[in-house]
Amino acid sequence: MYYLVAYDIISDRQRKKVSDYLESIGERVNKSVFICCYFNDDKEILVQKLQSYLNKGDDVLIVPLCKKCFDSSILLNRDGTTKRQNLTTFV
Repeated sequence: MYYLVAYDIISDRQRKKVSDYLESIGERVNKSVFICCYFNDDKEILVQKLQSYLNKGDDVLIVPLCKKCFDSSILLNRDGTTKRQNLTTFV
């Protein structure tokens, strides 16, 4: 299962911990947005790990993406080119 993970974290220190963790298990697609691949049983590990980094006022959004949804996603940049190839090599 693929997950889109986005965060809004106040503390630079906590935000760095979250981004380092997500970079170790996924692919950054934006400054605070990642695509991660987890088996269903491992989702709880993802939730618990991220929860441990959060302080009051912080938010993390985890959105499950089925394979069909992930495969039909499009990631554009300012140049009009896509970064899909980077994502497909990750997953």
